[in-house]
Amino acid sequence: MFKNHKPNDDSTYYHSTVPHREANVLNENMTVDVCIIGGGLAGLSAAINLVKRNKSVVILEETILGERSASGRNGGFVLPGYATNFHDTAKKIGFEHMKELYKFSMDGVSLVDEYIKEYEIDCDMTRGALEVSWLNGKDDEIRQEIDFYNKNFNTEFEFWNENKVSENYISAHRYGAAIFDPNAFTLNPLKYCYGLADAAQNKGAYIFDNSKAIKLEYGDKAHYVYTEYAKVECKHIIIAGSGFLKNLENKIERAAIEVETYINVTEPLGDNIKSSFKAPYGICDNRNILDYYRPLPDTRVLWGGRANVMPLKEFSDKLEKSMKSIYPHLADAKIEYSWSGKIQYGFYKMPQVGHLTDRIWYTMGYGGHGLNNTAIIGKILSDAIVDNDKRYLIYSIFKLQNLFGKLGQIIGQFTYWKQNIDDYLSK
Repeated sequence: MFKNHKPNDDSTYYHSTVPHREANVLNENMTVDVCIIGGGLAGLSAAINLVKRNKSVVILEETILGERSASGRNGGFVLPGYATNFHDTAKKIGFEHMKELYKFSMDGVSLVDEYIKEYEIDCDMTRGALEVSWLNGKDDEIRQEIDFYNKNFNTEFEFWNENKVSENYISAHRYGAAIFDPNAFTLNPLKYCYGLADAAQNKGAYIFDNSKAIKLEYGDKAHYVYTEYAKVECKHIIIAGSGFLKNLENKIERAAIEVETYINVTEPLGDNIKSSFKAPYGICDNRNILDYYRPLPDTRVLWGGRANVMPLKEFSDKLEKSMKSIYPHLADAKIEYSWSGKIQYGFYKMPQVGHLTDRIWYTMGYGGHGLNNTAIIGKILSDAIVDNDKRYLIYSIFKLQNLFGKLGQIIGQFTYWKQNIDDYLSK
């Protein structure tokens, strides 16, 4: 175990499980095939697949890779699907189109699994995950949903009745039946992020931390990305930092809403964890503003939720209260780590992928389902660059929409308040 981080700094529990990563700053000009702006999971997936195809790659990360971005700070759930509801989106874009998108999301789960095996990434993977119903009496609806996915996508979802849920998760009887996915899994996202970075570097990619892209210059034969101390000349640019890249590409920046999400991690509970958790699987419930949580290998409990557009005061106390109301046996558990993180949504709450001009690519908007979709979309973008593959066009229906900055944030906050009210009334 490495240095312990206090709840009031910007570190997370995950930082206590890995050695400190030293910054490698770009301080000389370089010429490569592809420059990737953003050292998150989408950029790393693209980089790995590009260097495997003999393309030279530079990744420019604004901070220390994995430390500030959602890629290294999230809940660690690798699930198929997207942040938006399948059936609602299918009504808007057509069933067959949404079916293909869902298959890509499943491919993303498989690809994360492949990366972990191929590059021998030790990231505390635990196979299996549950989506539980917040209310009982929904058994028929849940069985229908399982039948739908198993029939259309050859998934292996299983039905857990209320008794089986309560036998494995000894809660305050807040839950009804559940969908169990044996092929989903949870992991330590920072270990996974560092593992991908090591794999990319071992194959020849250059990764630079504290090397913020501050200006883009587009040309007919080459493009240029400028940092504070140097520039990168390249044939292709992948902008993989979403709207977090301020004052770099306005069309992308304006198309995203930032959302804060929050996580607590308890002290090690030892054998006491068995008073609440008999199974090792991660759980999320089916409310609009959901809880998601999982027992960790060192007998801690990670508990996340409470997404909000405006920063939420005393979020750690609110998460702790939620955890202990559902699991009374954890009443004496102390919180040792608390942190927040920013995720982003576009207008459609779906990943957005495409190109701005010739050889200028972008990918953004993974909020809610990032681990699976960053993997597959990074690969899809690499195939588009190397082979002129057109699979990325399936996402083109989700065009970049101007969300009008602060106004969009305000509308987004009202949406979250409404969802909270809907969840409360559903009780």
